[in-house]
Amino acid sequence: MFELNMTAQDKNLKNDRNKLYNLGVLYTSLTRYSEAISCFNKALELDLNSYEIHDALKNARILNKEVAADKDLAKYKEAEPYFHMGVFYYDCNDKDSAKSYLTKVIDICPDHKQAKQILAIIKNAR
Repeated sequence: MFELNMTAQDKNLKNDRNKLYNLGVLYTSLTRYSEAISCFNKALELDLNSYEIHDALKNARILNKEVAADKDLAKYKEAEPYFHMGVFYYDCNDKDSAKSYLTKVIDICPDHKQAKQILAIIKNAR
């Protein structure tokens, strides 16, 4: 096994969405889920609209048991289509529709961090 000593805080990574995403994928494959989550969160700061990063983060959180209980996982899966619709409308600059879908996500899954982040951005933009 090899030693990987990079973090999402490293100078070479902190402003590169692709490198952070790829490092997160690598950490996930090494079952280092906390480090993967950190990388994906940093990548989302640079590219909030990336479905790829959101999905990778969701999977790392599930594997890390952050969304561990079957009941919580079922809620998370139920909220996922609403989340993607919210991100879609956010990308289309339709903030009212985005807010509506993302609010539904929070109603279903109150701990959905990404939905909360986007809702905060929408609120602060007004």
